[in-house]
Amino acid sequence: MKNTKLSKYLSIQIATVWFVFGISANAQNHLKGQRFFEGYLGTVGGFRPLSGSQILLSTGKYNRHYNAWKATASYQLKTSALVDSTNIPQEQFTLGYGYEFILHRNATRTFFVRGLAQPFAGYESINHDQVISETAMQRSKFLVGLDAGLEVEINPVVFGFRQRWNPTSLVQVFHSTVFVGVRWHGR
Repeated sequence: MKNTKLSKYLSIQIATVWFVFGISANAQNHLKGQRFFEGYLGTVGGFRPLSGSQILLSTGKYNRHYNAWKATASYQLKTSALVDSTNIPQEQFTLGYGYEFILHRNATRTFFVRGLAQPFAGYESINHDQVISETAMQRSKFLVGLDAGLEVEINPVVFGFRQRWNPTSLVQVFHSTVFVGVRWHGR
């Protein structure tokens, strides 16, 4: 009985020390001039997990006040409904470069809420094996648009939501993405 109480006490002490030192180690991140890398997986079309999938890879460098310029490469695969209710598989490959800015952070720099505005350019492709309806005249299209969203970082995990505007898309001009990922910091 005494050994179980002792082991619980030691476990709590070890966890407390690890937590305190872990926070101080994470506080060395987000420094001016420091580079970061991110990898995200998410859904396309909001919170419906079967509507589509997305992969995002980003990198950036912090400037003053923990803000950063950020470059992002993304791949999206989704099924879109056209005006006549025809469902078609659609892929988007995009490259973006924009600015992320801090809306809130805690004193230990382990919790951040960020806003993001990121113009992008890319390519949209509709699956060539599918019978395309009359409303989709082209099977591929050059894209330009804008991503705007929010990210919540609990260092190193990042949760995010973005609204994507594709004015040149023939299939879907607006759609939402929800994602979770990890942010690694360089030295």
